[in-house]
Amino acid sequence: MSNEDSEYLSLLELQRKNFEAQFGSLESIGYEDKSKNVHDSESSESDSEEQSSTSESQSEEEEEQQQEEEDEEFHGFSDYDQEVSDEESESNNEPAPVVVKFSDSTRASSNVPLKNSSKFSRKGKIPSLQSMEIKEQLQQIEIESELLKGGTSKEDMENMQKDIELQRLLSESHILSSASSSSQYSGADLTMKTIDADPFGKTRAKTMTQRLRNLSETTAGQSRKLEKMPMNMRKGILKKEVERVRKFEESAKNSGTILAKTGKYELRDLNMGRANKVGIKSDLIGKHTIGRKKLQEQFSHRKKGLQIQAVGRSTRNGLIVSEKEFSSMIGSGNKGKRGKKRR
Repeated sequence: MSNEDSEYLSLLELQRKNFEAQFGSLESIGYEDKSKNVHDSESSESDSEEQSSTSESQSEEEEEQQQEEEDEEFHGFSDYDQEVSDEESESNNEPAPVVVKFSDSTRASSNVPLKNSSKFSRKGKIPSLQSMEIKEQLQQIEIESELLKGGTSKEDMENMQKDIELQRLLSESHILSSASSSSQYSGADLTMKTIDADPFGKTRAKTMTQRLRNLSETTAGQSRKLEKMPMNMRKGILKKEVERVRKFEESAKNSGTILAKTGKYELRDLNMGRANKVGIKSDLIGKHTIGRKKLQEQFSHRKKGLQIQAVGRSTRNGLIVSEKEFSSMIGSGNKGKRGKKRR
């Protein structure tokens, strides 16, 4: 070997030692170290001749020892059992092979196709996240219902129903406490007292709305919110509603029907009933979509009828006329045109 080859091999050995110091030897991981085989091949050629001669002599000695062992006396099955147990213990003590799997989680996750992706690609439609969540919830409910039907007894079902009723009553305790006249009891105490009684009146309406809100799929128990929408469309919706209310009030006025009064900045709700009123601020269509000046022009000043020149002001005690108005109507002879006294 030349000097260059020896230097190259020495560098490789240094690199191998650094690698083993950091990561361990290749044999411990489960791979063969081919660099050792290169060094061993050179020495094995020289030693192969010596080993061949010694191996023949060793094989003859082993055959003689086996014959001597077979000729020994038989001492029973106990010795054989002990030998078998010793062999099993030796086999168990042998080190097991180390299995190492090299896999990158990021690449595997990106390459693995989803089950639903093939269906969506065939349909050519992109589903919304809301529809996907609703489907998953329905599947979970079906699985839970099947488990309840299959592996539960009557007592477990009764306990489940009682737990649901208790949770519902505790969530509605603030409604019952506000409806009660006595403030010394809390909502939880009232629910325990009225656990078997059904709500009535306004409390029944409030509890029903809360239950429906909890069951709704769109809001999922939260307060109602409108979806995103252009502002011009919102203004058009509210303008159309105002025109519809104005026509309804004009037709009622012409026919002689008396409607409930509406407050300042309030709009009549025709869908819920004639007496119900909804404020424009709380209509959830937009904040001051018509404009505050237009609202003030529509609702702030009341119409006084015919626009004529009137004298005095009418009260429940009668007509009150001031001195200035009285003098302007009659005219005083003391003053002239320029406000000077006549002689």
